[in-house]
Amino acid sequence: MPLVKAKLPQAAQARKPAARAAKVQPTLRKAPKKEAKPRDPMGFRAGLSQRDPGFRRPSARQMQELWRQWTPKERKVLERLDSPKAIQEYLDSLFYDPSDTLMSVREILRTGRAHCLGSSMLAHYALLRIGYESALVGFDAVNDEGHGICVFRQRGCGGMLFGAISKSNFTTLRGRDCVYASLRELVMSYFDFHFNLPRGEKTMTEWMGPFNAFEKEDPNTWLFSEEPLETFEDTFDESKSYPILMRQDECRRDGKKQDTGSKRGRRLMLASKQVIQATKLGGNPHGFKPIKHSNFK
Repeated sequence: MPLVKAKLPQAAQARKPAARAAKVQPTLRKAPKKEAKPRDPMGFRAGLSQRDPGFRRPSARQMQELWRQWTPKERKVLERLDSPKAIQEYLDSLFYDPSDTLMSVREILRTGRAHCLGSSMLAHYALLRIGYESALVGFDAVNDEGHGICVFRQRGCGGMLFGAISKSNFTTLRGRDCVYASLRELVMSYFDFHFNLPRGEKTMTEWMGPFNAFEKEDPNTWLFSEEPLETFEDTFDESKSYPILMRQDECRRDGKKQDTGSKRGRRLMLASKQVIQATKLGGNPHGFKPIKHSNFK
C-alpha cells in the first residue's frame, strides 16, 4: 500500500503539465476557402481554343447517317446552302415567325417560317455540312426579348476569325462577316442594334455559348421532329453566360425605363429614330412588340 500511495502523486504531477499545455494551446480552425474568381468573367477568351467543345464537329459517319434521313426535296434545298452567304440569303427569304414555338429544321424547311433560334439551328447544321466549325450563341436582354445566332469560325493569319448567320425581324440583327477576332467582339457588334421599341433602349445584358447542339441535344430530334421542341431552349439557356457590363457598371433595371441622366446612365445612348426606322425595313409588322415599362408616363 505505501508503494502505491507514493506513486500516485508522481502520476498526478506527470498529468498536470499535459493538462496545462492542452489549456494553453489554442484550437486552430481552418479558414474557409474563398471561391475562386472566374478567370475570364466577360468571355474575352471564349471560343478561342482550337479544341473548344462548343465548336467540336460531329463525325463524318454521323453526318452521313443524318443526310440519309432527308427527303429528296429537302436535300435539294440543303445542297443549295453551300456558303455562309447562301445560308444567310435563304434565312432572309423565310417568313419571320413571331410565335414562341420552336420547331425542328425539317418543319422550317416545310413551312418556310422561322424565328431567330430555329433559323440558327438550320444554319448550324448547314455550316457543319459544308465543313465549317459552328455553334449557337444566345443574347439575354432586359425589358426586351433575347436573340439567338449561329456563329462560325475560320483560322486566319493572326488566329481565329468569327462570323455569324442569323434571322431576325430587325434587319440589323442578322448576319456578320467572318472578320471578328473573338466571340465577344462579334457579340458586341450586335449591342448598338439590340434595342426595344418604341424608345430604342439598348437592352442586351449578357451572352451565352458557344453551344454545341450536336452534343447537348439529340440531333435526330431538333433536325427531324414533327412536334415542337420542348427541351432544346431550356438546355440552351444552361450554357455558360458572360455579362455585357460588370454588375458595378450596370444601370438598367427590369421593368424600369432606362436611366439616361446619371453618370452611368449617360454611357448608353438611345437608338436614333433613323436607326429604328432602318432596322424595321423588310420585317414582319406583327413581330415588332412594343415594351411597356411600369414607370412610363
